[in-house]
Amino acid sequence: MPKDIHIDPSEEVEAVVLELINYHPHLAAARLLCVETSAKQKCQPKILSPWERFLANGCGFPPDSEGEYDAALVVNDNVWQRADDGCKAALVDHLLSHLGVEVGADGYEQWTILPHQVEEFMPVVKRHGLWNASLLALGTVTRQLALPEPPIEILLEHGQLAG
Repeated sequence: MPKDIHIDPSEEVEAVVLELINYHPHLAAARLLCVETSAKQKCQPKILSPWERFLANGCGFPPDSEGEYDAALVVNDNVWQRADDGCKAALVDHLLSHLGVEVGADGYEQWTILPHQVEEFMPVVKRHGLWNASLLALGTVTRQLALPEPPIEILLEHGQLAG
């Protein structure tokens, strides 16, 4: 890892998780490592392998009550520091929504990453509107909510203003 990249535990991300965890009852038993990093991040959590759990505990991250983590919620500190409280809550809620539980072939529950329920390119929506069932459902929900506008820097950084 280049020396100008850091990964640090984040009590602020953990506090937002605690505010939102009731919306995700399937995660009640999840042991989540919350960190901020200067590295570029995908917007999904990371299920930790046994080796990664060992490394997390050995690299100065505070151990949880069981001594192991199931998954890591990793946010880019530059995005996190520029986001308002509403955007921070939405980001953490998004990360938590990616975490699911499935029963493996051995009959035991295991953590899994869930895909987005809605995914489409902005230019396609601009040209064709809400053309499928998942987009129509999203449109219905968004018409019922007063949604906050994310800061323009975040939209630009994630390419959401490019058309």
